[in-house]
Amino acid sequence: MRFDAHFHLGTVYDLNRKNRRRNYHSIGDVIDYFDKNKVTHCVGIYIPSDKDLVKQIIDRNKAEILPFLWVSTLEEKFEPGFDIGIKLHPFRNHKFGKLDFLSEPVINYLKKLPDYTNVILHTQELSFTMKNSFFAVMKLAQKFPKLKFIINHMGSTGEKAKLPDYRAQNYHKMLDMFQKYVIDSVLVYGAGMTALMFDNVYCESSTLVSILELKIKILSENPYFLKKMMIGSDKPIIGHRKSIRQEESMLKKFLGLSDDDIEQIHQRAYDYIINYKPDPQEYLSRKYSIDWLDSLLVQEKKWKYIPIKRRFLEDYF
Repeated sequence: MRFDAHFHLGTVYDLNRKNRRRNYHSIGDVIDYFDKNKVTHCVGIYIPSDKDLVKQIIDRNKAEILPFLWVSTLEEKFEPGFDIGIKLHPFRNHKFGKLDFLSEPVINYLKKLPDYTNVILHTQELSFTMKNSFFAVMKLAQKFPKLKFIINHMGSTGEKAKLPDYRAQNYHKMLDMFQKYVIDSVLVYGAGMTALMFDNVYCESSTLVSILELKIKILSENPYFLKKMMIGSDKPIIGHRKSIRQEESMLKKFLGLSDDDIEQIHQRAYDYIINYKPDPQEYLSRKYSIDWLDSLLVQEKKWKYIPIKRRFLEDYF
């Protein structure tokens, strides 16, 4: 099994252009990518206007495609029996503006979803507000114990979050790089911890760039995060730089994973999306507190990755 857990079908919303769209993925593009990379299963994210295209791709493709509806206006209609889940993005949407995961309109939309629906939440850097980071996922996981959440990018893309070269001439650039590295470290580690804390939360990996990239570093020092992590390519947004096979190769090269290890990661991710049914009683019986989180972080000796003052935690519990 090779399961690409983050793949876009058809058109992707853009950030700046007037029509808000770009990166078209045709039927041929999808089939070529799946054949070249031997993809057997994938999460297929699509915008509403491309639904017919998605059906054609499903009919013509050997791989099993799990359709995820990209929700941006909160007016999109989720179709049980066809849609496996939805995707929410805080700023890349049909209409320009920010989407707050904890806002009342989003909460009301989630309330209408059937039990055990999968909800992808895009996270990136600070996602503009802390309400769209792993703190928000903690809130949503508790509020909707029968929904299954997936943290895209495992808290942040992390692609440019590298420790600065202290020999650099530009002091301000070096400071900016260090600040981004610290912030992304918090977000990635926090996402991994959230997935371990809540049974109805999972992480998605994209993108794993190099050994200098912080996500690889955090995974190498916290291998238990792999138990709740699925592997995705984020094609075509990520462009030609990465594929699902290249993402796997990073885990093999720098974490020493075998083909069997990768297979198990894919299988666990697929089972979570398709078969897993969270039990609300498990959440009602758990008591997560600030002191509990503090003690867990200290016990794991990972507090250096979480330079957050307690007041931030207190605001979100």
